Amino acid sequence: MITLDKPNAKLMEAVHKSVAAIPKTLAEKVAPGHTAILVIDVQNDFCHSEGVQGKRGLATAHAKEMVPRLSQFLDGARECGVLIIFVRTLHTEWSASPVSMEPQMQFPEDLRLLCVESTWGAEFYEVTPRNGEVVVTKYRYNSFQGTDLELILRCKGIRTVILTGVATPVCVESTGRDAYMKEFFVVLNKDCVAARSLEEHNSAISNVSKYFGVVATSKEIISAWKET
Repeated sequence: MITLDKPNAKLMEAVHKSVAAIPKTLAEKVAPGHTAILVIDVQNDFCHSEGVQGKRGLATAHAKEMVPRLSQFLDGARECGVLIIFVRTLHTEWSASPVSMEPQMQFPEDLRLLCVESTWGAEFYEVTPRNGEVVVTKYRYNSFQGTDLELILRCKGIRTVILTGVATPVCVESTGRDAYMKEFFVVLNKDCVAARSLEEHNSAISNVSKYFGVVATSKEIISAWKET
């Protein structure tokens, strides 16, 4: 019979200390002083029916439906003094690689690039940064990869990131996973993210909820801010 070793006292002490430091309520987790909202890839090529995704024949209706809710949520965040960071994708001549281009080979040659630098497709769709709000430029799905996002968050004393934007199972979930790995609390605002299909959207929400953070609505988050 195999006897399992018991964890040593120092390990258990560390575990208890970590558990005690977990925010007990949503209000504690998303307190404005240590929370940032990431607005990910809300750009014409991803969201507008005349953007590249639309021209590819891929659904943009869910994103278009989501953006007014996002705009209202950002207004509520600004009233509460929450840090808002816009993250945009750009494709440039030096950021293309065989690995990054491989998934795009399923599309016609003139529709393989989205959000090309200095084009209409790369511009923000219906929500734009206000004066003083940071814009982070990324070149891969994950908003932390090759960007200064983590530096900004650390310098601002951020402990929690709220995920918004598109697409839920791609850039949003990729960013949430890495935020968790970098020791940030993750909150996914399920009202303010969108994907090409509800199936993909719901699958990503389930992944985040099970493994990387918590899922909440705009109403719940704004109510939590008003408690602090």
